Amino acid sequence: MKMDDFVPCPLCHGSAQMRRSELQSLLRTDDLRQKLESNINELVSVTEAVQTAPEPRPGEFAQKVHDWNATLALWRRSAKE
Repeated sequence: MKMDDFVPCPLCHGSAQMRRSELQSLLRTDDLRQKLESNINELVSVTEAVQTAPEPRPGEFAQKVHDWNATLALWRRSAKE
């Protein structure tokens, strides 16, 4: 296999490709572990933020449907209507 051949990316389970030489240079860096840990911590913080987002209250949508003004023309309504 040549150094410029494409190989499946091991970090994204093969959904992308990268050059063999590029992969080898990334694996040789000294701070690879630190970079991976910082990326994982960033993903964890985003996931936690999504999980702690407030959920809609039951019946809230049904109440808002009745508040819509059906007499307005379609181009004058809000995007949510």
